[in-house]
Amino acid sequence: MKIQPDKKLHFICLLVMDLILLMALYKLKVVGYFLIANAVSFGLGILKEVYDCFKPNPTGFSIGDLIADLVGMFTANVIFIVILIIGG
Repeated sequence: MKIQPDKKLHFICLLVMDLILLMALYKLKVVGYFLIANAVSFGLGILKEVYDCFKPNPTGFSIGDLIADLVGMFTANVIFIVILIIGG
């Protein structure tokens, strides 16, 4: 099964965004940083899908894009936890 290029882009964008948010909020010692980072990332992913419904060539609301976003966020969470474990 071939993965569409836009799904790869969704995955990479959410992975990077969520990882940066997790690291920044952790360094700032924000209470509930894990939940906040994931909520912001997922919220922006949903906003992007809503925007896609209203742009000049609408592609509609794509569940596949949201799944790619969630997989990217999950991967960012795993990477972040591994960094915390290795970093001490």
